[in-house]
Amino acid sequence: MLKKIVERIEKELKQIEDVRDSIIRESRDIIRLSREIVHLVHRGELEEARSRINKLTEIVREIVRKARQHPQLYYSGLICGPLIEYVEAVTLYNIVTENKIPSPEELDVENVPYLLGLGDVVGELRRIIIEALRRGEDVKEVEKYFRYMEEIYEALSLIVVPDALVPGLRGKVDFIRKMVEVTRADLYLATLRFVPRREEDINEK
Repeated sequence: MLKKIVERIEKELKQIEDVRDSIIRESRDIIRLSREIVHLVHRGELEEARSRINKLTEIVREIVRKARQHPQLYYSGLICGPLIEYVEAVTLYNIVTENKIPSPEELDVENVPYLLGLGDVVGELRRIIIEALRRGEDVKEVEKYFRYMEEIYEALSLIVVPDALVPGLRGKVDFIRKMVEVTRADLYLATLRFVPRREEDINEK
């Protein structure tokens, strides 16, 4: 009797192992596609980014569906990392193309990967700003991205929960604050470059 019970349990565990292996393989695709989308957004290849988001979303929905069938996988943290990258990529795309930040429901993700992915978007927004300033673009053209950086930082900084519930969030918020501060300084210095000199200043020279 006990032998049959153990055999049944072993069979169930092997089925879960197969699902786990499948999720790990698909997670690699999620991470790769997410990073490709971020690079495409930075290069301005938004149509190609949109095409890859469609493919990415299908894979995400599939691994979430599989994981939800096995709570020990769904809540193990196995899919959290890939989902963080997914949230980062799709949120960045939405900010650049639609001037909006999607909700967890729109992305079909849980709160933890959503918050951590949202935090990672700030670094990509700073990257957009710095590259635009390097090209000599008008500061006003990139200020909207800085406002998103501030909005994300202010929202995340208000969260007061134990670190065990959202691992790494507290440290990420501290890092985001530093990025916001240095980006504010960069924008201020760039603004000075575009301020016309007064006529009396020119005449003095």
